Amino acid sequence: MQPVKYSIAVIFFLAILLSGCSVKKDKPINRFYHQLTTHYNGYFNAREIMRQREQTFANNYKYVYDELLPVFLFPSEEEAKSWQQDMDKVIEKCNRVIVRHSMFIRKKERNKWIDESYLLMAKAHMYKYDFTTAIETYEFVAQNFKGDPSRIDALMGMIQCYMHLKQYNKAANLINLIDNDEKITDEDQKVQYYAIKADYFITKQKWEDAIEWLNKAMVKQKNKKIRSRWAFILAQLSQKTGNFKDATKYYSLVIKWKPDYEMEFQAKLFRAIYFDVASGKSGEIKKELLKMLADKKNKEYRDQIYFALGELALRENAEATAMDYFAKAAAVGNNKKIKWQAYLRLGKYYFAKPDYKNAAAYYDSCLMNLDNNHPDYYEIEDRTKALKNLVIYINIVEKEDSLLRVAEMPEEKRKEIIEKLIAQAKEKQESEQTQGNFLNNNNALASNNTSTGEWYFYNPTALGFGFTEFRKRWGDRPLEDNWRRSVKMSSSFNLANDQDSSKQETTNPDNNPMFSEEYYLKDLPLTQEQKMASHAKILDAYYQLGFIYKENFNDLQKSIDAFEKIVEKYDTSELIIPVYYQLFRNYQKIQNFSKAEHYKNLLLEKAPYSDYARLINDPDYLKNQDIDKKRVENYYSAAYNYYKSGDYQTSLTRCLASFENFPDNHIMDKFSFLKALNLGKLYGNDTLKTLLNEFVKTYPQSEEKPLAEEILKKIDQINQTAQNAQNNQQFAKKTEYLYAPMEDHFFVALIDENKISMNNVKNYFSNFNTALFSQKQLFSNSILFNDQFNMLQIKTFPNLNEAMNYYDAVSKNHTILKYFHQAQPVYFVISKSNFQIFYKEKDIEGYQKFFSQIKNSQ
Repeated sequence: MQPVKYSIAVIFFLAILLSGCSVKKDKPINRFYHQLTTHYNGYFNAREIMRQREQTFANNYKYVYDELLPVFLFPSEEEAKSWQQDMDKVIEKCNRVIVRHSMFIRKKERNKWIDESYLLMAKAHMYKYDFTTAIETYEFVAQNFKGDPSRIDALMGMIQCYMHLKQYNKAANLINLIDNDEKITDEDQKVQYYAIKADYFITKQKWEDAIEWLNKAMVKQKNKKIRSRWAFILAQLSQKTGNFKDATKYYSLVIKWKPDYEMEFQAKLFRAIYFDVASGKSGEIKKELLKMLADKKNKEYRDQIYFALGELALRENAEATAMDYFAKAAAVGNNKKIKWQAYLRLGKYYFAKPDYKNAAAYYDSCLMNLDNNHPDYYEIEDRTKALKNLVIYINIVEKEDSLLRVAEMPEEKRKEIIEKLIAQAKEKQESEQTQGNFLNNNNALASNNTSTGEWYFYNPTALGFGFTEFRKRWGDRPLEDNWRRSVKMSSSFNLANDQDSSKQETTNPDNNPMFSEEYYLKDLPLTQEQKMASHAKILDAYYQLGFIYKENFNDLQKSIDAFEKIVEKYDTSELIIPVYYQLFRNYQKIQNFSKAEHYKNLLLEKAPYSDYARLINDPDYLKNQDIDKKRVENYYSAAYNYYKSGDYQTSLTRCLASFENFPDNHIMDKFSFLKALNLGKLYGNDTLKTLLNEFVKTYPQSEEKPLAEEILKKIDQINQTAQNAQNNQQFAKKTEYLYAPMEDHFFVALIDENKISMNNVKNYFSNFNTALFSQKQLFSNSILFNDQFNMLQIKTFPNLNEAMNYYDAVSKNHTILKYFHQAQPVYFVISKSNFQIFYKEKDIEGYQKFFSQIKNSQ
């Protein structure tokens, strides 16, 4: 019987082949043939290519755990380039089966795999970043397969395309369409749609809505890896809403589901950082972290574990313990992000105490490890600068007080102290085994405020702050000999001297200057003149401290303390009247009105006709002063406008008249600077140079000083015209391009669109210019250069020097390097006249040779 059955099967299959070739007949046997061929031939192979590419990408995807994880894994535009060949194959195979096996009969597709082929083809276009074609394909499916589940898939695909294009209104319209007009019955589609809605709400930063929909998606998701990732995201979203109880719950789910080691590890860390301490189970979390710390395979993660322990301790209000953990987090490992975050925690802790010296050290270390494109960089930089200035003046007071105190001692007592300090210095050197120990012992991480003697130079806090200056100059260096050399073998010209010096330091420890009496005596103010100078430094330092505490930190009590020191020690100084006024204002602000009245009366008694007295007695005094200032400023504006219009003589006349009409006005420096510019226009650069040099000396603090110095530099450059002409002759022998350093210049980049998107390049440069060159008012545009390249122009730079500064900044910027340089672009700077030649001739190689000569001559 079997041979007969076999023959019947063969005959049946042949009948299918013979009759199934037609796509116009809607018969069961025709549908069977074309569906079978579509599914197991082209569509199956295309789907396998897609599946393997997605699987490989997912397996190799590197999550950035301190940022919100992606709901869907999608390659970057740069990564997508490696997908292109495979996606083209998917599109080709799907297109072939559609052409050959589509059975569109009586306005309906009879082959159930055709819509799947269209969807797969649209997805391939998405991965190629061809979102327009993908949307068109999805739209075709949505219109022609109504009532079929593939319509829902198509609408969801369109939503994702619009999300990638940042066309969120269109995405929202489609979400509303599905919510109101479509009914999703397929469970897998529900999971996908819930996740898409969550992704949409994340982009709109509607965290609560995102949590609601992603949670619905997560509980239905069957794929363990995706489910774990979504739980991690739900924990992160809960953090953003301040719901630490739910954050703890979701991180615990991730850990329970045992994803890959890295995700589980990070979940444990973040669970500790955002743990809901109200649950009373923080001891278990801490025990788990300490166990992780002891595990050798976590050695490279110790800084993260210490940081998590610190955050957990903070949440338990154990500040001292937290700071100890943060110090350890900063000290181990090389993760700069952990370092700056740990240093910032320490800086804020000491700032709040307030302990400004330690705060300054930690803020300085934080800034050293923070990228300058971080959104908080400039805020942290401002506080760091203010703290540094504060510490400078604190150190001046401590140093000069210490020196004066010792200078006033009997000589025998002074000698006794010096001998004691020398003995301590020798003992200290003997106990230090390595240079690294010396640095670590003086690091701010180990510093304290307990001085080991009466001498300023033995103050460990001051030394600790100095360590940050060491690191700023020399960087984070391994504990090894000859650490001064950034590239040891390249410094051949100085190698012998370095070796001799190193040998001398090693073999002659007695050369330590702290072992000599002169080291301690050289700065002592022993004469009356020296003592007066020392007191002058202290007076100025207290005065500056009073303003810094008040203006930068709003620490009115410390501001009062600093100004009170001047009243106590230096009540006859010329600064006493402004000090009275500042104390009057400070005491008013803290509502100590009796003290405020005391200093008001002192001021009115000693300086009844001063501006400060007028400020106290006449509420409109400042207002009237402002009116006078406005008159002067209007007069200056008119003079400046005459200068801008080219009427230099009238502008000059007004400048000269201002000195008589408005003597001692608040912008005399501006009038003087404008006078110099007018005379320069009237009598030439030699006159201008003489006047500007005089201006710089007369007004060293003027806001116009940098511009004056820049003009002086340009004059010097112009005076080198003869040398430039000679350079032109040398260049002219090789090329038609001319060396014109004082001409307007452009930055030019030639971009191969096949390697990188011009729109992305423009966006990166726009962000780069805003962050680093916002004052330059740079303009960028792109034009077609030839069949291979588009051209990006950044302009206009007033000379070659400024253009080269921009070129160097681009060449060294890590963000640009990461993205822009991967496409191996051709970029350079070019003068305005040379650009006209270059664009006409399209001579890339020739100009690159010319530009190399320019770079070498800089």
